[in-house]
Amino acid sequence: MKCHYHPEREAQYTCAECGKPICEECAHTDGVKALCKECYQTLGVKDVNKDYNKFWAFVFSLLPGAAHMYLGLMQRGFILMVIFLGLISLMNLFFIGPLPAFAFVILWFYSFFDAHHIIKKVKNNEIVLDKPFFRLDIQFKSLHAAYGLLIVGSLSLLNVIFKDYVPWHVIYKIRTMLFPLLLIGLGAFILFRIKRAERNQVK
Repeated sequence: MKCHYHPEREAQYTCAECGKPICEECAHTDGVKALCKECYQTLGVKDVNKDYNKFWAFVFSLLPGAAHMYLGLMQRGFILMVIFLGLISLMNLFFIGPLPAFAFVILWFYSFFDAHHIIKKVKNNEIVLDKPFFRLDIQFKSLHAAYGLLIVGSLSLLNVIFKDYVPWHVIYKIRTMLFPLLLIGLGAFILFRIKRAERNQVK
């Protein structure tokens, strides 16, 4: 098998991420697995904090995402922290049932053990990847950010207005209804995008 980047050379490794055959010169390896230069540039963490303090690594691992950032995995840590704080905000804003609390506990345990697995990899000088947890087939642009700010700002304003002029039991009812309505709207939006993509493929 020939190297993907050097067709005249034999491949000694296979990229653990994309599966490309690569020669020794093109491989970034830790002795266990190898990455091609493209995957290493995209996902490989070059500034891993190898001088981490064990005590602080443990303390930061108690807050989802914090230990990942401390170790240098900024993308993974940021996503974990945003989801974690987002769940707290949802529970506080919408007074919803046990589902977010259940997800809250699962996320905490996942982040805690994931952080300690990464600490073990750093200790063993293994390649550490700052991989996202999922890929969204949506390109977020300034327009999406604007919509998000409008929604959050509107909800915050309504919360202030309702607090002074609307009875508490009515506010509670509205808040409990908002989250299911948001889920329905999000589901409808995703279905609309899927159907539109299917129609475009047919054309």
